[in-house]
Amino acid sequence: AAVGSVVSAEAWALFSALCFASSHVVSKRGLQDTSVTAASLIVLGVSWLVISFSVLLGPSADITGRAVAIYAGLGLLVPAISRWSVLKSVHDLGPSVAIPIQQGLRPLLSVMGGILLLGERLSLLRGVGVASIIVGGWQLTRRPPDDPGRPPPKLRRLGLRPGLAFPFIAGLAYATSDVVVRLTLGDGQTEPGVAAMITTGSGLLVWLVAVAVVPSVRADVRFGPGSRWLVLAGALIGVAILGVYNALRRGEVTLVSPINSTQPLIVLLLSALFLRDLDRVRWGTVFAAIAIVVGAVLVSW
Repeated sequence: AAVGSVVSAEAWALFSALCFASSHVVSKRGLQDTSVTAASLIVLGVSWLVISFSVLLGPSADITGRAVAIYAGLGLLVPAISRWSVLKSVHDLGPSVAIPIQQGLRPLLSVMGGILLLGERLSLLRGVGVASIIVGGWQLTRRPPDDPGRPPPKLRRLGLRPGLAFPFIAGLAYATSDVVVRLTLGDGQTEPGVAAMITTGSGLLVWLVAVAVVPSVRADVRFGPGSRWLVLAGALIGVAILGVYNALRRGEVTLVSPINSTQPLIVLLLSALFLRDLDRVRWGTVFAAIAIVVGAVLVSW
């Protein structure tokens, strides 16, 4: 707790970005023989245990019934929907494409939410950054000419990649979460770890109930030897979530969210090193990711 109190919002956000990026690369390995639904259960379960352990080790914290209701409701969106969408997008598109798209959309929506709901300001420099993110994101949605896949006819005519809906859903969910968390943590009255434990637990509960009562969801639960990679991914995500909550408690959404969105460069590096057989990193992807990261830096200036 003493260390957390002196670490800046920027440092928490960068640390969180590193953990999230690593989790995406690790998840790609695990998803080769484990279904997305099973992966969601593993990742949410392990991350909840990590966060809960952190809360138990920390000082006791009071939390109001209103805060419990807010975070439990938020958990239905993040991570219940967002985590499944992230895993699905990583599985379909690969982390080098899925994560830059998601992280490009996230600061755009978070910045708009911060301006409209929190009274935060958008300077000219941040406006240029937003434009850079849009350009990079658009480039990543384009289907490369040498892509051997066979997308649906409508996507083929538009020249878009299949599976784009999933990173967009995740980006929208995370941007909404950023604004809500900032609204509730900004007063300094709610312990970030407790808030993260409630939201993650709520998301995990949603999936456990769905598996128990919905036959089609239960039928999609398939575990493989690669599940161990997803355990590691869950641990990394648990630490990353704690980092995001601590960052949002100390800094504005328009600062924290874009810094956290520097994940694409880390993902590209890790994918090039460890996923050469699963995730081809093209030069166009690299340039688009750089545009998004440059935009994120400008937005957070």
